[in-house]
Amino acid sequence: MVRALHLRRLRAVLIWVEVVAGFGWTMAESGLARGAVWLPAILIGVAGVVVVSFGLRLAVKVGIGGRAFVRVSTFAVPALVLGLSLLWIRVAAAVAIGHDLYLVLRWLRRERPGRRILVDVGYRPARALLASFATLIGVGTTLLAFPASWGSAPVGVLDALFTATSATCVTGLTTLDTSGAWSVFGKTVILLLVQSGGLGIMAIAAATTLFFGRAMGLDTHAAVRGAFDEADAEELRALLRGLVISTFGIETIGALILASRFATEMPLDQALAYGFFHSISAFCNAGFALFSDNLTRYAADPTVSLTVSALVFLGGLGFGVLVGLYRLGRSAGRHRLQIHARVVLFTSGLLIWVGALAFFYFEYDGSLAQLPLSGKVLASLFQAITPRTAGFNTVAMGELRPVTVLLLIVLMFIGASPGSTGGGAKTSTVAIAYLAVRAYLGNRSDVEVYGRRLAPENVTRALAILGAYSVVYVLGVGVLLSTETAEFHALAFEAASALGTVGLSMDLTPLLSSAGKVVVIFLMFVGRVGPLTVAAAAGASGAATGAIRLPEGRVLVG
Repeated sequence: MVRALHLRRLRAVLIWVEVVAGFGWTMAESGLARGAVWLPAILIGVAGVVVVSFGLRLAVKVGIGGRAFVRVSTFAVPALVLGLSLLWIRVAAAVAIGHDLYLVLRWLRRERPGRRILVDVGYRPARALLASFATLIGVGTTLLAFPASWGSAPVGVLDALFTATSATCVTGLTTLDTSGAWSVFGKTVILLLVQSGGLGIMAIAAATTLFFGRAMGLDTHAAVRGAFDEADAEELRALLRGLVISTFGIETIGALILASRFATEMPLDQALAYGFFHSISAFCNAGFALFSDNLTRYAADPTVSLTVSALVFLGGLGFGVLVGLYRLGRSAGRHRLQIHARVVLFTSGLLIWVGALAFFYFEYDGSLAQLPLSGKVLASLFQAITPRTAGFNTVAMGELRPVTVLLLIVLMFIGASPGSTGGGAKTSTVAIAYLAVRAYLGNRSDVEVYGRRLAPENVTRALAILGAYSVVYVLGVGVLLSTETAEFHALAFEAASALGTVGLSMDLTPLLSSAGKVVVIFLMFVGRVGPLTVAAAAGASGAATGAIRLPEGRVLVG
């Protein structure tokens, strides 16, 4: 037992040696890309460390379990890495690092509760949510840091981390030009991160499990239930099935429409690639574009503007609302929408209508001055939808008037709807806060909507979310003001865009300092998982609340 324990520890050390060696590999190739002639020897040495470590880990595995542990899969990855290193050294390094990260996570997952820092992820949905996004960001950063992902110039680790976080958190803020900074492999990694981050790692895993006819484990079920705020097991299963069908169906339709438009400007294969990239980015509310000017060239183009707007709107409604609309259409009106869906649709429609009118009014002779009337209407509608939380833009953000900047900050802060691919405080949260204020002013003890009384804990949670988002936003703006030299409104806009996982920027993101990039990365992560989720994951499990009630006290407010 002692010998096996020591061998397992040695195996873990070897895994980390390979990870560190892999990053050294990346740095060596980065030096080669800059023309350093003395680095090939370092590259060969690092490659040898990776291959030798693979071989040692194989020997350790045999030592732990004898021949019973030696299977074909035991030799598959080392053989693959060794073979690829002779043909394509970059891909070999990527395979080695990806496999080792997987082994580390699997090793941590197998530990018993209470013995490691991540062992109770499955027992706490909040930690499971944070761990899934953090893991995806880590893998994405690793892949984007490899030279195989680079385009015209080497990419630093911080920029790779920023891009991976922005893609996973479906934000769209970029420190580099997506079209030129990344290779085809790098753009594919970004697209996969957007798709996985938009749907959520746990939702994808649970949906895949259901697709193969297997039951979700209790920990997975609890984590997914917490992520989608759905308590009923059957409703959750239906929601996950609808998630997969609606997502890929809508994205495919949008991709074909966009590809048909792009095909008039580029070869068909490139048009299809561009169509699927922008369709997935739009439905997942990510805002990544393969054009250096985002979508400003299509400001007056109804095909691109309306298609992207529709994808952003549908992706921001939430999968529960989409399933409800599908059931309503299938039942020919006999099935009624749930209260949540009605609140989300009304609030979303109101925000789009008010936002479009206000943008049209404030920017008519400003950023919209060069467009025809139809183009002004399209651009106003587009910019009222995308701040909730897509990040595409058809007008230059740097040309907006201060009042329009404030309007977009408010829309970005509100964001999309619960259970969607977007972030922000959420439409239903703001709606419940408004209903609570209306009930107080009307001297009513209950918060009511559509003939129903909302549970007190529902109202409390909405107010807590708004308060938490406000605190995080103010702190984020304050830290950016201390680290950056840009104007206040540009930094406030950047912080709102990051926390709302929007992706719009007043041309500030590429100019951020290293400290500013770290702040924005933190805001994007918190904005995607939610500040209350972060607090719940950091807090202790504790005993059940409500068993003891303290004496009542009064505090003057207002």
